[in-house]
Amino acid sequence: MEVCRFMVSVGCLAFLVTLTAANLPPGLRVRRRRHFGSCGEQEYPNGNICCLNCKAGTFVKSPCTTAGQRGTCEECDYGTFTEHDNHLQKCVDCAKCGPDQEVAEQCTNTQNTKCRCKAGRFCNPEEACEVCRKCLTCKRDEEVVRNCTFTSNTVCKKIPLKPGSSLDAVFFVLCVIPAILFLVAGGIFLKYKKKCGCRGSSEASPAVAKSEENCRGSSAALILISVSRFSQRSKEKHSLLVEPALQYLGEKC
Repeated sequence: MEVCRFMVSVGCLAFLVTLTAANLPPGLRVRRRRHFGSCGEQEYPNGNICCLNCKAGTFVKSPCTTAGQRGTCEECDYGTFTEHDNHLQKCVDCAKCGPDQEVAEQCTNTQNTKCRCKAGRFCNPEEACEVCRKCLTCKRDEEVVRNCTFTSNTVCKKIPLKPGSSLDAVFFVLCVIPAILFLVAGGIFLKYKKKCGCRGSSEASPAVAKSEENCRGSSAALILISVSRFSQRSKEKHSLLVEPALQYLGEKC
């Protein structure tokens, strides 16, 4: 019987405490709750009470003196900002763009400076853009698939060759052009022979024979120089095409 009376007394006491707490003034309820717990997401502690954060673009000049209120907030000066609601004692300095960057958006009291890479450079948005890298330049045998942007590099691909175009080019360079070159060299040889008076006579004087020898030497040297120059140019321009076309040339030449 005594146990039952004790339990009833405890239950009544708990009910009275709950009822009393519910009827307390709002300020006292907040003060009591903040004393035993933490402040909310948009609040900050000031002694035994919680104050509301200042809005973005401002900072806390002086905290509140009444729980659940906002203290004195002051707007950020030029060149500083606060991007979110806060309880900072001063605003944050605006960022400055690097030497390889340019300003995309100016700093305001609620937004930091936004920078981007200068033209011809890029940075990966998934990485910290502290350094902008130079855009890739496609090679002579490549074409641009996608141009370089502020956030992505140039994309290149090999230029596809038309069927037979490379083999025909090799055939023309190594078969047709040499034939034309030798014809031209022969014409030059005959011209110099005529000019030097190279008659081929067996009764010519020693002076004439020497002149003929010089004439033949000059003509031969001219032909060798022309062939050498042509071979060098052909080797530089078409060295990548010769090997794949050997079999083809065997059939054509």
